[in-house]
Amino acid sequence: EEEDLEVFLNAFSNQIGSEIEEVSTNEVDAPAFSGGNSGGGSGKRFDGAANDHNKKLIGMVAEMVVYEKLKILHDTVNWVSKFASKVHKTHPGYNPEGQDGLGYDIEYFDNYGNKFFVEVKGKADNIDSFEISKNELDRAHAEKDFYKIIFVTQTMNNSHRRIRDLGNLFLLDAGEDFLANRKFKAINRNFEIRFQEQ
Repeated sequence: EEEDLEVFLNAFSNQIGSEIEEVSTNEVDAPAFSGGNSGGGSGKRFDGAANDHNKKLIGMVAEMVVYEKLKILHDTVNWVSKFASKVHKTHPGYNPEGQDGLGYDIEYFDNYGNKFFVEVKGKADNIDSFEISKNELDRAHAEKDFYKIIFVTQTMNNSHRRIRDLGNLFLLDAGEDFLANRKFKAINRNFEIRFQEQ
């Protein structure tokens, strides 16, 4: 199975087309939901992933692609999420200590010695929304300018993939909060974040 995974991931590895773009975001008008939850109460996510296995593959590919791009830009990059322990052992990002629950997926040091914490969000489609956990939000608030969301759309499509550095969306201006700000719209309790590029 590991060989199959390696062959699969190699199809997405070290792609040259898509670079990390730095973008700013704006809040969007979100449709009003009836009943107070999206998706008809089933708890399913409609993000272009047909099932849990596909979601995991999308997540792994997104993190791998971002890791490889950051590795080109920075000397010290560590892939720390659970996916780093699941990637094939020959991948440079392989990390048997990788774990979930840290509130971020990848860490790196810039040229000034600052440590950055990167949460990668991968999607199969190109809809500008993603879900965030309380744990990730807590980490974003703790790390401030050193936390960033890197958002990958069309993850499984090497020719249409976009990799966007959204920075720390959760550093808000005075008088703004999670539910009322200019950068994004938080949808109900599941912390789905929607935005548009400026």
